[in-house]
Amino acid sequence: MVRGITGLLTAGLASVLSSMMPAHAETLGLVGPNARFEIDAETLAVSAAFHGGDLFQVTEATFGDGQMAEMSGSAGGYRWRLTAEAGTYQVVARLDGDALVVSITAHEAGELTWPRSPVGLAQSYALPVFGEGRLVEADNTLWAEFLSSRMGEMHGSELTVPVWTALGEDVSASYILETPLDAGLILANENGRLRVGARQTYTRFNLDEPYTVRIALGAADPVVGAKYYRAYLEGTDHFRTLAQKTADNPAIGKLAGAPHLYVHDKGPLKPGDIIDWKGFVQTFAARRDEAGAFSAMLWGAVPSDYRGEINGIIEEAAGPQGYVSGYGRVAMTRFINLVLPEVLAVSSVAPLPGGHDPAAQDAWIRAVRAKLTAEFPGMMADPPSWGDGLSTGLVEALQGAGIESAWIGTSDWREALWHPEAVEAAKNAGYLVGTYDSYASAHPEDLADSWQTAQQGQAIFDDAAYTNEDGSTVTGFAGRGAYVNPLRVAEYARIRMKAVSEAAGFNSYFIDVDATGLSYNDYSEDHPTGRALVMAELQDRIGYIANDLELVTGSEGGTALFGRDLVFGHGITTPPFGWMDGRLKRDRESAFYLGGYWPEEAPPIYFKQVPVPDEMAEFMYAPEYRLPLYQIALHDSIIATHHWEYGSLKPVGQRDRIGLTQILYMVPPLYHLHDSVMTRDLPVIEAYHKTWRPLHADLWDQQMTGFVFLSEDRLVQRTEFANGTRLTVNFDDRPRQLSTGETLPVRGIAVENTDGTRIIVMPAID
Repeated sequence: MVRGITGLLTAGLASVLSSMMPAHAETLGLVGPNARFEIDAETLAVSAAFHGGDLFQVTEATFGDGQMAEMSGSAGGYRWRLTAEAGTYQVVARLDGDALVVSITAHEAGELTWPRSPVGLAQSYALPVFGEGRLVEADNTLWAEFLSSRMGEMHGSELTVPVWTALGEDVSASYILETPLDAGLILANENGRLRVGARQTYTRFNLDEPYTVRIALGAADPVVGAKYYRAYLEGTDHFRTLAQKTADNPAIGKLAGAPHLYVHDKGPLKPGDIIDWKGFVQTFAARRDEAGAFSAMLWGAVPSDYRGEINGIIEEAAGPQGYVSGYGRVAMTRFINLVLPEVLAVSSVAPLPGGHDPAAQDAWIRAVRAKLTAEFPGMMADPPSWGDGLSTGLVEALQGAGIESAWIGTSDWREALWHPEAVEAAKNAGYLVGTYDSYASAHPEDLADSWQTAQQGQAIFDDAAYTNEDGSTVTGFAGRGAYVNPLRVAEYARIRMKAVSEAAGFNSYFIDVDATGLSYNDYSEDHPTGRALVMAELQDRIGYIANDLELVTGSEGGTALFGRDLVFGHGITTPPFGWMDGRLKRDRESAFYLGGYWPEEAPPIYFKQVPVPDEMAEFMYAPEYRLPLYQIALHDSIIATHHWEYGSLKPVGQRDRIGLTQILYMVPPLYHLHDSVMTRDLPVIEAYHKTWRPLHADLWDQQMTGFVFLSEDRLVQRTEFANGTRLTVNFDDRPRQLSTGETLPVRGIAVENTDGTRIIVMPAID
């Protein structure tokens, strides 16, 4: 058995490790407890073997013209200077247990493509792509073309786990990027065959800092590289377990058995909050021209393009036989929500740049309630129940469905401030409540098509933007504004997050983008910053939420570099993929169109259920290609789930697969809720919850210790956890027989633990 790669070499191995210089002086040898490596010091080609086996190449030559100089060696490894046409490098090679660790330092800007898996080694690759990971045959032309054309080169800072494995017939080589920030994973299509390697970019910010790669041999196990990376990660400051985090903040335990729910509002009211619609509209019509009346204030703020529609609703409600249609109720509610901030100004309490004043919202919503109930007496529901997203009614509905724990996130922190009783009801029910926030993009104050989180004040927009090496500004998300250097936003972000969380009474907080690892080298003359400092600030920003504000902290993505303080991440189980196929995001006539952002109170991009093109379904959802690389490394450190654009119920035809994957990997489902879809979606959520929750409540913080395909077609799969529990799932559309003789039905799950084995069946979702 191959021993762990993190053990240090013992003194007794020193004699074995002494210079192993075969025929050519440029070939360097290193011998570990179970494996040996040979390095061509002039080309950086590497060969390796287990003891007793033949050497085989694990890394191709990078240089054909290299010259070695200033060689020094010892029992601990070798150091030399390598000069080639591409540049001059200092190279250090050593062993850490049975792993080869190579560090390469450059003294001038440029690129280095190394290591690259040889053609003759890999029959398949375990790759950290699409969040969790995928197993891809090297000669699969469809995958080779797709990965090379859509991904090409993936920034190392954005890899969920910076490791890939080349799998041979009975052996593997795993490559860990210890310093991934300025590296990239290269996915190339060479004559229909997938080739994988890495490229380091040396810039003015990282010169004289080593680029370090760790290479280890292993069995032909697709998750062996993730196991090696987990062992390595435990020795860094980027890893803490959920148990350790929960000891610091017991509220994290509320995520056990908790689905993740995004709720949506676009104002204080929902149509159901008006209980006498005819009377409401008739009263509004009678008083809209009355000086000083609140109806007149509302009417005066109506944009001209709304007035015709409102007049139509008034005509509909007129007379003894009048009524207000469903569409009219939605339109009238939308209009009131739109104009309320204009007719009732917020009195400043603690204003912040960007036009924010969270502390002022409590007084404002109470004034809104008082004005509306006085203007329309007896026509409105009790104000604490208002709202079609976060509301006391939502909390009651969740409790009625047997959902004992949940993470509830608002898409706008004002949704919580409009419904303070709902926040308290949710917390009293044992739920975590937080909001979406972001500091990645900043917009100028005069940008018409803006959004709340990007409004950080003109000074930040003017002063904090990243600058490219050519002097241009790095354009912000969706082509608007600018992406900003987090160090320039650090003080403002902390002030605003504290103000928002305290005003709303949150016990959780979600920060967008940060844990994706998205970062840039900033070439600004005023604030030049390398990726390492940028990443440190993103890590510290998440740490501020977790440790200073003491909130259960989530972010988009959740790469391994954020394992110190991050508790949950959205976008690992299913990452964003609409950009890869124009039919999903741009073609509004396509059956696969994900939907837009209007109406704002329930955007179709979250609520519209659509099929996925067959090709995309194979890449994103086919179980025979999926690998839990992320879970093997981080299941007991970061709770991962889907990106909010690809919730558990979004993709028609894939929802059974998704439900089974959530059970196999022991990750939570993610849903979007709004008053308009509760009847459609809550029964499905409730039925699935009864199967999923008891398992997750036991396994949510357990290390995933193993994964295996149990059938040749890879449709029967098993995961294993540190407490000894094993979950076996049947993804096939027919029953399958296990080696124990038991039959696993369609959507069947075998649960093995100290109590024995039981078979459960997940309810159909598609």
